[in-house]
Amino acid sequence: MLSGLGRLIHRRRWTSLVLILIMTVVAGAWGLGVFAKFKEGGFEDPDASSTLVAKLGATYFGSTNPDVLVLYSSDTMTVDDPRFEASVVTTIARLPRAQVEEIISYWSFNGEAARTFASHDRHSTFVAVKLKGEEAADKTENYHAVKDRMAAPGLDVRFGGSVPLGEEFGKQVVADIVRAETITMPPLLILLVILFGAVVASSLPIVVAVFSTVGGLAVLHVVTYAADVTSFALEVVTMMGVGLAIDYSLFIISRFREELQRGMAAQGLPPGKPWKREDGKVARKAAKKAHRTALKPIREAALAATMATAGRTIMVSGITVSSALAGLLLFPQMFLRTIGLAA
Repeated sequence: MLSGLGRLIHRRRWTSLVLILIMTVVAGAWGLGVFAKFKEGGFEDPDASSTLVAKLGATYFGSTNPDVLVLYSSDTMTVDDPRFEASVVTTIARLPRAQVEEIISYWSFNGEAARTFASHDRHSTFVAVKLKGEEAADKTENYHAVKDRMAAPGLDVRFGGSVPLGEEFGKQVVADIVRAETITMPPLLILLVILFGAVVASSLPIVVAVFSTVGGLAVLHVVTYAADVTSFALEVVTMMGVGLAIDYSLFIISRFREELQRGMAAQGLPPGKPWKREDGKVARKAAKKAHRTALKPIREAALAATMATAGRTIMVSGITVSSALAGLLLFPQMFLRTIGLAA
């Protein structure tokens, strides 16, 4: 079967290339939507006793973990300054109740209880905000709706809490992956040229990695409609896409070169570019055409043999890796299931 596939690809190589490019463009356009589908958290076991107790406590006693912590500070004013108080109180009082469920600030308490909401130098205080929404996506949407309205005039504003932290974590993961790939790409290209012995051949793993990563993101986007996926999936897709692309490309190219040399030796074709030895432009052109005509069936046979041997090895290896990581789907934690789904 793989041998026949190799012959078909060789005979329809340009058609295959165009179809792959079209599929990659479509997959890339669709796969970009997965970034908005990533969920936050996923480190807890939803069926664990501790998780159940936490849910019951939040239901009967209210959540003690605020969704957003807004830090207001000033270099010149303290929390005792009426201007400081007016700026913060007026700002939080105007937050829409459609997105905000509860607000607790320094001025919500008296005496010792209020002191915990102010810094030691009393130039800073924080406001705890609980957002409406049962799911993390709903809280994130509400946070975006009120974030700009939390800026208090005359004060420096910083955001913390579970919702901003989760959002920042997801953005940082993507930024770190892009930075890591950018830093490692130049030395990787040099190593590939050394390993493959040719510039064109060394570019094949990069092309395969791009195709596999784009395709992986497209598949992940489909998966998000049936299961929750965290941003860890992006790390797994890029890691396996690049790593396996290099390994599998080395298998294919090495085997293809061996089969091609064997076929050329059997047909008595000299290696390299023998037409350059001819005298005259017309003679070189004719010799080049004859060489390529004689080489065409040898290339087809070499590709068929490569797919039947190295191709089968790659297929078995891919199934083995995917099957091994698929075991993570049995774990209840979402971030572990995400690794299995991405694999």
